[in-house]
Amino acid sequence: RYAQRLTELPAIVERIKGRIAEDRARRAARPQTLSRPLEAYAGTYESPVWGVMTWSVRDGRLWAEIGALKSVAEVFDHQTDRLRVELEPGMGQVVQFKFTDGRATSLVHSGGEYLRR
Repeated sequence: RYAQRLTELPAIVERIKGRIAEDRARRAARPQTLSRPLEAYAGTYESPVWGVMTWSVRDGRLWAEIGALKSVAEVFDHQTDRLRVELEPGMGQVVQFKFTDGRATSLVHSGGEYLRR
């Protein structure tokens, strides 16, 4: 039985690679422009439960950091200020920013709200 499964493994790997390539192509096709300058999103945000998340602009891109985890952000939905980060490899998550008077005042990540310091 195991020998049979081993012969199926290369096909399974190729299917997974194909799905990953499709996902990357779909994400790359999204508009990567935002309604505000990147600096409007940058800042330090804090959750009493999850800790501190820092957003910064580096080389013309937004980066998110929480502890040792880091991710470049990509636009998920430019009309609603939602960005996608992959702080854990293979686990993309959407972050929703909230603005007041043109300045980000909070964000929601993994169901938790972070307030800007």
